[in-house]
Amino acid sequence: MSITLPEFSDQKNFGVTRWYFQAGDLIKEGDIICELENDTVTMELECVADGRIISIYTANKILKTGEEVCKVETT
Repeated sequence: MSITLPEFSDQKNFGVTRWYFQAGDLIKEGDIICELENDTVTMELECVADGRIISIYTANKILKTGEEVCKVETT
């Protein structure tokens, strides 16, 4: 399952400022995956399913709405 950057009203571009998990970690629905930030706001991205993070796609990258943040193998 791909976890993507959701649309936050008029906020379109975000950078990841903090990861709470890394590839290989078990994660549960509702866990905070990472912290996102842009010029005006800081937000947290929640996991939407139980599973294991198998890859992270956003190292040193500015994300746009709909882009993949990480991939979770659901259990």
